[in-house]
Amino acid sequence: MKATNPQQVIFELKKKVVTTLNKLADRDTHQRRVDELENTVEHLAPDKISCFLSCKLDTDSEQKSAVRKECIRLIATFASFHERLVAPYPAKMVSSVVKRLKDKDSVVRDAYIETMDVLASKMSCYEDESYGVFVSLVKPLFEAIGDQNKVIDSSPEAPVAIIQRMLTKTVKLLNSPHFIAKPAVIELNRSIILAGGATTKSVLISAMSSFQDALKNKDWTTRKAAYVALMEIAATGETGEGLNSPCLTISLVLIVKSHPKLYPP
Repeated sequence: MKATNPQQVIFELKKKVVTTLNKLADRDTHQRRVDELENTVEHLAPDKISCFLSCKLDTDSEQKSAVRKECIRLIATFASFHERLVAPYPAKMVSSVVKRLKDKDSVVRDAYIETMDVLASKMSCYEDESYGVFVSLVKPLFEAIGDQNKVIDSSPEAPVAIIQRMLTKTVKLLNSPHFIAKPAVIELNRSIILAGGATTKSVLISAMSSFQDALKNKDWTTRKAAYVALMEIAATGETGEGLNSPCLTISLVLIVKSHPKLYPP
């Protein structure tokens, strides 16, 4: 029996993925193509991951929004199915999807936020290993949103210390009237707080105040992101070591209830 040529297998995989991606814009067969891609991701062999990611990450703004959205969403799918195989690739994945942070289509931007949330949650399985994985995840995001102070590096510091500094920086960005990617940063800050990154009262108060201000924003997606963040923090009561308080939870709920125009009419 003739041995399978590895290069031929990779070629066939790339051809299959690219062909399926190009057909995503067809509404009649869209869901079927999505299912095909998800099935490919689920059964992806470890030695085919790099090839698959290169197929999927080579997308640009000229492609249909359905294609851009699905390329981002499939990264989250890949991380969910292959959590233990993500470590070598976060920098490559994030540097690609971060380009969609300011995509003109809100559906694509929402897919970006959801994907970053999934990637951040999947990085937790490496907390006892190298901090380089965490750094490679957040560094492209900081570069994309214009942070010139490289506070995230590869030094062996405790993850909590890293994300606390990150929270301080992102709160400043959120408070800037010129910064437009507020929903993404609100989602990031929510994740940091729920992960225990607000380790001091002053940092927590600053973050909560930025969420409260976001409830008054003219942009609906910003108001919605702030609402979700506040309600989730209130529901869990997890706001950092030594900062869990029923009074804080009640205050958060009252803040949200006092802003009836969170959603469009």
